[in-house]
Amino acid sequence: MRKRTLHLPDGEADKRRTTLGLLPTGRRYRRAFEPGCSLGLMTRLLAERCDEVVAWDVSETAVSRARERCRDLTGVEVCRGAVPASWPDGRFDLVVLSEIGYFLQEEELARTLRLTVDALVEDGIVLLCHWRHPVDGWALDGEDVNAVFASSPSLRVEGTHEADDFVAIMLSRPGAGAP
Repeated sequence: MRKRTLHLPDGEADKRRTTLGLLPTGRRYRRAFEPGCSLGLMTRLLAERCDEVVAWDVSETAVSRARERCRDLTGVEVCRGAVPASWPDGRFDLVVLSEIGYFLQEEELARTLRLTVDALVEDGIVLLCHWRHPVDGWALDGEDVNAVFASSPSLRVEGTHEADDFVAIMLSRPGAGAP
């Protein structure tokens, strides 16, 4: 009898899978923006569903690791950059903000929200995922960040997933039709 090993995803892998699971099944995205891409783990998953992924991080080390992790993928551009101080050109049909909102001050978060909404195509989607635990040394926590985006009159909450450690939320533009 052959022994089977079941590999269970760690908490981070589960969080990424759950967050992406909020996206409409079968939809392919033309262009996604992922600020705060870290080591490129989510970037690789996004590349499976997107023609183009623009991934940024403030850390040159993270950018180097993400580039290496995604080197075999076409349509993935990994650069050093920080929102809201800068923002890539063009429009996006998917913006993924995962675990970066609480590193911003309130006015920076408000500007990031405006930039996100302005960059979305008509049927664009915003995915947020943030830890639920307090973040020491920062003005905002994940619940605050998600609440700011969810309360925007420019966006409509389409789905959420609440876990003990994180909340993932998917938003779209009102009147854009079902994603």
